[in-house]
Amino acid sequence: VETSERFKLNYRFRVDKDDFSSRRNEVSAQAKYAGANFNLDYGFFQKGAGSGEFSDREEISTSLNTLITPAWKFNASTRYDIEKEYTVNYRFGLTYMCDCFTMQLDFSKAFTQDRDVAPTDTFFVRFIFKNLGEIHTTKTKGSSFSKN
Repeated sequence: VETSERFKLNYRFRVDKDDFSSRRNEVSAQAKYAGANFNLDYGFFQKGAGSGEFSDREEISTSLNTLITPAWKFNASTRYDIEKEYTVNYRFGLTYMCDCFTMQLDFSKAFTQDRDVAPTDTFFVRFIFKNLGEIHTTKTKGSSFSKN
C-alpha cells in the first residue's frame, strides 16, 4: 500500500506448502519527510523458514536516514528480538559527499553471543573517489572470527 510518495506500507508472508500454516510474516512501514526517511519493520519467522537453522524469531527493526546539510547525511538503525527481549544490534553512521569523493564513517555493535561468537564492535571508514575508486578499512573488536 502506497498512500503517497511519503508513506508506504508492505506486508509479506510465506505459508507452509503442505498445510498452508503461516511460516513467515513481515510488515514494513516507511515514512519520508523533508529529507528524512524512517523505516519500521516487524518480522515473525517460524522455525525452518528460510535456511532452517534458526528457531522461531520475532523481531522489530527501525532505521533513520536524514540529510543534515546537502553534503552531510546521518543514519542509524537497530534490531530488537521481541521474544528474547534484547537488542540484537545497532548501527549509526555519518556520510560526507562532495564533487570529488564520498566519505563514510560507521559504527556498529552486535550483541549476539554463541559458542564461538562474541559480541562485536565494528568501526568502518570508507573513501570513495569519483574517478579513482574506493579505499576502506574495518576494525572489529570482540569477534573470534575477525581479521584486523
